Formats: sequence, structure tokens, C-alpha cells
Amino acid sequence: GITDTPRSSPVIDPDTGLVYTLGNDGDLIAFRLDSGEIEWQLKLPTAFGPSPFFFGYGSSPLVYGDKLIVQVGAEGATVVALDKTNGEVIWQAAHEWNGSYASPVIGEVNGTDRLFVFAGGMVRPPHGGLLCIDPETGAIDSAFPWRSSNFASVNAATPVPCGPNRIFLTEDYGEGGVLVEYGPDFQPRVRWTSAEFGCQFQTPIYHGGIV
Repeated sequence: GITDTPRSSPVIDPDTGLVYTLGNDGDLIAFRLDSGEIEWQLKLPTAFGPSPFFFGYGSSPLVYGDKLIVQVGAEGATVVALDKTNGEVIWQAAHEWNGSYASPVIGEVNGTDRLFVFAGGMVRPPHGGLLCIDPETGAIDSAFPWRSSNFASVNAATPVPCGPNRIFLTEDYGEGGVLVEYGPDFQPRVRWTSAEFGCQFQTPIYHGGIV
């Protein structure tokens, strides 16, 4: 059926020799890249509770230092950071916005690394947007609302860092694209919007000042 196929991309970590996969039922598995043997595994809905997705889990994990960062979308665990070697929880960040199909990314704000998670999927009333998170602690700096008011829509295009302090977001079915800039207080401000620049699943590319 339509909900049975995996949607997230495998992520390889050359430091550990592990490859991480996330199935649509929430099976997070770390395989040995050289042998295919399972190093560790975790079932996200069992560990953190269910998440309201239309088509199952679809966000790709992110390797960051000693962490594997995953958008879970559960109540009390919108985003989690796991020890990439054994799957133990390092931190979990709670927010009212649930999971989406966009993958977490690292960008630079005020000379520091920040984790950006574009949340928002199958809930009534629809809600979601961009979370700016300290990747070391899981503390949420800010939450920028950006999601279609159409229930049948989701946030699925991954946030695009556009140089220091700037992130481009795009969704379809209403809002379109927006360039967000973060100030010294780590709070977002809108630089410009474009209702015509709406991508549902495809992630744009930033290069040389152009999106």
C-alpha cells in the first residue's frame, strides 16, 4: 500500500562505519556498513509515543558530532538527539508542533551552530513551522510559524541555510516561500516572502546568493 514504502534517505557516518535508516513505521536502525549487521535499533513510537503522520515517518536522520538527530514528532519529543554509537537518548525537545517530512539541518546563527527543524503535519487545526534549536542541549531558541491552512498539506521541503543567520523555507498549498533572518537575540524576522515559490516535497538549492 501507499504507506508501506520508506521515505527517508539512509545516512552514512564514516567515523563509526554505521549507516542509519528510518522506516515509515518508525524503525530506526543502525547497521554496520561493512557487514550489514545491526549495531542497535529503536522503535520510535514505542520509545517516545505515537506521532500524527499521513504516510508514516519520512524525515531523514542527521549525524552531528557524537549525535544522531531525528525528527520524531511525538508529544514531548518533537526532536531527539541520540548517541550515534548506541542509540541512547542525549536530549529531547518538546514543542506543540508535530513531525513533518522535512529533514533537520545545521545552519549558522551568530557564529554558532543551530539545528533547524521544519515541523508540522497531520493535525487539526493545522500548525507547524521552523524550530531553531541549540544542537548541544536541545533548547529551543525560537519557533517561526509557516504552514498551509489546508489540513491535507504537510511541511516536507527541508530548510535551506542561505549563509549566516538566514534560512529559506517553502511549502505548497498556500504560504509559499519565505526567507527568515535571525537577529542577535536568535529570533526570526521575515526578509521577504513569495507565494509563487511553493515547493511541496522538493528542496531548493542555495548557491552564490541565489535560491
